[in-house]
Amino acid sequence: MGIPAILAAAVRQISWGEVANVALKYGPDIARKIKERLQAQQVAESEAAVTADHLTDRIRELESALVRQGEVIEQQGKTILLLEEIGKTLQARVNVFMGLTALSLAVSTLLCLLLLRN
Repeated sequence: MGIPAILAAAVRQISWGEVANVALKYGPDIARKIKERLQAQQVAESEAAVTADHLTDRIRELESALVRQGEVIEQQGKTILLLEEIGKTLQARVNVFMGLTALSLAVSTLLCLLLLRN
């Protein structure tokens, strides 16, 4: 037994005047509630579409940021290798300078001893 059959059985025992009064009394509220639900549904659907578009745009932004980050990391790797080379070169120069300083100290000490003997 469906809703139309229940309404038909209920209407048989009620006069049409009473049915009209009930329809006039509750009809606008029911119509308003149905309209509000339909509008809320449409708003929810449009918000879902906007959210999906926003998420798609955000995914594109994040993918491009990831590509840029990969390029930056690659460039930093190259810079690190270059700095390591420069560090090795500087360490070699410091070692040469230390050797020359030790040699200079030895020569200076030898000359001082020679001067003190004379």
